[in-house]
Amino acid sequence: MSNLWKEIKDNVKEWSTAAIKKADEVSKLAIEKTGDFTKISKIKLDIRQTQKDIDNVFEDLGRYVYLQVKEKNVASFKTNIEFDDTIKKVDGFKAKIKTFEKEIDNIKKEVEKAEVVKKPKASIKTKTQTKKTTKPSAKK
Repeated sequence: MSNLWKEIKDNVKEWSTAAIKKADEVSKLAIEKTGDFTKISKIKLDIRQTQKDIDNVFEDLGRYVYLQVKEKNVASFKTNIEFDDTIKKVDGFKAKIKTFEKEIDNIKKEVEKAEVVKKPKASIKTKTQTKKTTKPSAKK
């Protein structure tokens, strides 16, 4: 009977050690995923801000074109340096957004590559459970 209690005590100790180890692994993974989620959220905010910057530039561009056409009767903006600079500014913002989107993709790929937490063993067999039991052969 004392051997059974010793085996139970040893198994409980082994299970608790395994549970603590798994809890540690799960918490580390949760911290990593939270960090990744935070990075992605920050980048998405940067994208939204850049899109607002583009909208502001378009608003300024529209105002500029309107004033040029209305007050100065300008019909072509191909040679207008200020107009050209504004177009380049919008293109720069669009390139910046593409860079942000690539960063998000890279973070998502890193998360996919992260090691998946392995499931703990279903049960640990005691020494008495591993002993083979022999069934008496049935004689006819």
